[in-house]
Amino acid sequence: MGDGNPKAPTWYGGGDVSALLPGAGKVLYVNGVDGTGSNANPGTPESPLLTLTYALSLLTGGDNEYIFVQDYNNPTGETWPISVDKAMVHIIGVSGQGTQYPIITPPADTAGISIAADRVELANLCINGGATHGCIENDPGAPTARWGLLVRDCWFAVLGSAQDGIRNVAASDNVYLTVKRCRFGFAITRDGIRIEHNATRCMIGSPWGDGNLFDRVQGIGVNVVGNGADIGIFHNTFIIPANTAGAAITLSAGTAGAAIFGNKANFGDTDMGNNPYTDGAGAGSNHWGANYQGITLTQPA
Repeated sequence: MGDGNPKAPTWYGGGDVSALLPGAGKVLYVNGVDGTGSNANPGTPESPLLTLTYALSLLTGGDNEYIFVQDYNNPTGETWPISVDKAMVHIIGVSGQGTQYPIITPPADTAGISIAADRVELANLCINGGATHGCIENDPGAPTARWGLLVRDCWFAVLGSAQDGIRNVAASDNVYLTVKRCRFGFAITRDGIRIEHNATRCMIGSPWGDGNLFDRVQGIGVNVVGNGADIGIFHNTFIIPANTAGAAITLSAGTAGAAIFGNKANFGDTDMGNNPYTDGAGAGSNHWGANYQGITLTQPA
């Protein structure tokens, strides 16, 4: 295991992680390339571990611990989906290794990463999924609520494929889910973010402008299929692959208290003939601000 105070990557600020992030627990490094990392290594920058599964097994959980992913190439011995089952864990990819971020691609029809703990952060990763699975899914097993997942600066099915980008699997509640500055690619065959049950008080983008790019996602950019209580969808950009109604944001009849402000969506070089925003709830159930259909302010259908 690491020596407790390894140096952070230069791009992350450099220096001692404990000084950069006061209160940080154990810090481990992974290089998921056979012949580079090894699970017999101590997990330092110079001698990284091989698999994320093994690195996670060394963490205590609940102690604000970090895994820095230097590179990744489906190493021998990885378990799929990669189950993040320790609370308060940060998994941070190191950019600039020949691709935008380290690429995590499940070799079979599974999710890339399964969230089975609270207060997890995923950042700077290219994540793919399966033909019938998302890149990231919550583990719907007990308890039936996962709290505080933060996903930032990630790419989904940009250098690979998946059914969904981030999928909230029924019947679990992703309370305080936050997704910002991510890119959802055109190889997503269904939805960018799919909420099948509930994501209470989640934020997709933020009121301060940290939106996401949904780049020709083949289904719906943000699809609230089940309930959505007090969710926020702010300042996202939707490049739509066809003139399809509701293709940017669709809210179910069970959505209430949602705030949708500052989003931009369009297909082609003129305003869409169909409204890219659909709200299935009754009048007054949700709060729609200034959202754009092409260059025109619009209300949902």
